[in-house]
Amino acid sequence: EAASEECKCDPGWGTAGVTDTIDFLEGVCEQFHCQDDQECQRKLPDVSGATCPVKGWNCYCGMFSPWPWYNYGHGYETPRGTHGGAAECMGVMYALSVGISEYLLAFIMTAWLVFAAGAVAAAPFGRRRTICDHRWPSIWNALRRCVGREPSCRGECLLQPHYTWDTLMDDVAWSVYVLDLGVWTYLFVIVLYCVALFVWSAVLWLLVLLLGLVACAALLCAGCSEVAAEPSACLCHDASCFGGFEAGPGCCHDFCGAPVPLTTGSEADVFYVGGTFPRDPTWGTDDPSGELHGAGSCLCTPAAWLLYMFPVAPENAWGGFVGRFVLGTHHLTPVDQAYQGGDWRVELFRMTWRRSSDLHGDASWRRRVHDFL
Repeated sequence: EAASEECKCDPGWGTAGVTDTIDFLEGVCEQFHCQDDQECQRKLPDVSGATCPVKGWNCYCGMFSPWPWYNYGHGYETPRGTHGGAAECMGVMYALSVGISEYLLAFIMTAWLVFAAGAVAAAPFGRRRTICDHRWPSIWNALRRCVGREPSCRGECLLQPHYTWDTLMDDVAWSVYVLDLGVWTYLFVIVLYCVALFVWSAVLWLLVLLLGLVACAALLCAGCSEVAAEPSACLCHDASCFGGFEAGPGCCHDFCGAPVPLTTGSEADVFYVGGTFPRDPTWGTDDPSGELHGAGSCLCTPAAWLLYMFPVAPENAWGGFVGRFVLGTHHLTPVDQAYQGGDWRVELFRMTWRRSSDLHGDASWRRRVHDFL
């Protein structure tokens, strides 16, 4: 319209939002407002399986298809005046976001079946406890601390002569591990998606700000044409401090600052505060979700916390129903029925092959540690 100098869009179309920066600044009618999947399929006959995932957006034409790459990444568009009406596919940026979201949703809807089947298949297998894990970092122990039920075991769980709650959990340890792994996977995928979504949004806004800075720089360059005639008006010198400049009588400023010292722990600190899960002294806290060299990392804290809480598999499969009635390795198995060694099939469930590279069987190392202590 000449009076308002604005585009009057056709029915079903509109101007782009601020996240579609170029079209937004141009003010052109490049945003198709889809209503349902049938409309997208009718108006985009050349595109197979076009959908309308969000009402009022462009049609989704696939993440790996060539359609989002048309028009320099803006998306394929049928010409205006096409019989049945025109429509447009999402560009590369939105197609990637919607595609990843749909794959993630499909994973969330179906992955639990895999973990549930794995837990049922692992039900006959348990563990024969050889180490106290009540204070290991895990989602379950973290939840217990949150509700004020922190474990108080000091190793007594290894010497229980009767059937207790710990014995029950040991008998279904592999099922619990599979379920724990499923919960961890769901949490990690959701956290990773939220972090990526935040970063992606930040990148889009940074692009908008970058275009604004470019426009401002262009205006400043135009305004500096008068200053360029007098080079003495802006004197900068002494670039001896971090590449900065000491202020001259004109437009320059002092960018020199005092260096910030970085403090780190010594290598011996890891030994002194160690254990089964040694703490890196540079973290400054009991887990990797703290601060590194004094620089906060709130964005990565949830993912780092989950990585620290990754489920640990049971050390063997000598417990449970199989260990009690088949292998004879359960700690409550009568002495006359207990496994006496020498069977490779039973040793396979002991899972020493998982620890072939550690130092448990290195007598020389064990002797040196004993002498040192």
